[in-house]
Amino acid sequence: MQQRLTAILICLLCFHSVQAYEPSPQERELAQATALQYIQHLNAGEYREAYNMHSELLNQRMNYERFAKSQTAFSDSSGKSLSDTLIGANWQLDPAKAPTKGFYVEYEFACEYQYLKPCEQTLVLYSELGERFRVMRHSRSYVNTQTGKRAGKYIAKPGNFSRL
Repeated sequence: MQQRLTAILICLLCFHSVQAYEPSPQERELAQATALQYIQHLNAGEYREAYNMHSELLNQRMNYERFAKSQTAFSDSSGKSLSDTLIGANWQLDPAKAPTKGFYVEYEFACEYQYLKPCEQTLVLYSELGERFRVMRHSRSYVNTQTGKRAGKYIAKPGNFSRL
C-alpha cells in the first residue's frame, strides 16, 4: 500500500512539473502563423523582420548585428531554401525550467536547403496570457552535403510531438 501511494505521489509531482497544454483553436492558428512567418522572413533574407519577432529575452542575448551576421553566414553556406514542412508541435504551460512563465510551443520543421540534407529546425514560441507569440529560441540541425559538416544534433524524434 505504501509503495502504491509513493508511486502515485511521484507521478503527481512529475505531472505538475511539466504541464501539457491544449491550445484553443485561435491560439493554435496564431502560433502556427507566427512560426511560418518567422521561417519565411529568414528564408527571404528579411532579418530585421525576423529579429523583431524575438522575445525581449532573446534580443538581450543577441543584438541585431550578431543575429544578421549569423543568418547571412547560414544562408551563404546552405544555399536556397527548397522546403520547410511543419511536422509537429509540443505545447506547455509554465515549463519548470523556462526563463519566464507563460505558454510555450515548440515546433519542429523538416527543412531542405540546396546544400543541407537532412535538416531540422526547432522553433520555440512564447506568449503571456493575451499577448502575441514571440520567438524564444530557434535552432537548426543539419548536414552540409558539400562539406560533410554537421551542425547541431540531428536526431529523429518520432512520437515526441502532437499532430498539428
